[in-house]
Amino acid sequence: METVINLQPRQHKIKGKNQRQSFPVSGMTCAACAVSVESMLKSAKGVKDAGVNFATQTAWAEFDEQVTGAAALRNAVQSVGYDLIIDVENPSEVQAEMQQKHYRDVKNRTIWSAILTLPVFIIGMFFMEWIPGQWISMVLTVPVLFWFGRNFFVNAWKQARHGKANMDTLVALSTPVLLLFSLYSTRSFPTFGTAVAYTPMYITRQQWSSSLSYRWVNSWKKKRNQILLPPLKN
Repeated sequence: METVINLQPRQHKIKGKNQRQSFPVSGMTCAACAVSVESMLKSAKGVKDAGVNFATQTAWAEFDEQVTGAAALRNAVQSVGYDLIIDVENPSEVQAEMQQKHYRDVKNRTIWSAILTLPVFIIGMFFMEWIPGQWISMVLTVPVLFWFGRNFFVNAWKQARHGKANMDTLVALSTPVLLLFSLYSTRSFPTFGTAVAYTPMYITRQQWSSSLSYRWVNSWKKKRNQILLPPLKN
C-alpha cells in the first residue's frame, strides 16, 4: 500500500516567544541546495536554529515570532533561488503540483537539448573536415546555453549575490568559457586542427545536456519519494 508524506506545516511552541515551524521547500535539486536553504534560514533575523531534509524536501525553523515570521523566512529563501510553501490549505498538494510542473519543464528542455545536440555530435564525429560544420555547431549550441539552460545562469547569480555556490554555479562558469574558446578557435584557426574548434562545442553541449538530464532524473526521484518514503520527523 502506498504511503504519502504529510508535509503540512507544523507549529510547536518551544518556550517563551519562540516557535518551531516546518515548511515544504521547492526548487532544491542537490545536497548543496539544501545547505544553501539551511544557511539562509539560520542567518535570517530572529531565527534560533533551522534544518533541511533534502529527502522529503522540507525545512524547519525555530524563531522568535515577535521578530520574524513565515513570510520573512520565505523571502530569505527566495532570495537565493528557492521557495517555502506557506499560507495554503494543503501544502503537500501544492508542493506535488509544483514538482510535477518542474518535472515536465525539465523533461521538455532535456528533450529539445538532446535534439539540438545530435547534429553537433554527428558533425564532430563524422564530418570533422567540413568547415561550415563548425558554424552550424555554434548556431545549434547557443540556444541550448542561453535558452534551454538559462535557469543555470539565473540561479547561479542568485547564489553569487549571497556568496554561495552550487551545481548551477559550476555549469554557469564552465560552459561560457568553453563556448568563447570555441568561437575563438573557429574564427582564428578555420583550417587547423578542426578538433580544436569542435571539441569545446561538443563538451559544452554534452555538459548542458547531461546537467539537464540529471535534473530530469532528480525531479523524477523526488516525485517517487513523495509516494514511497514513510513520514519522517524532524
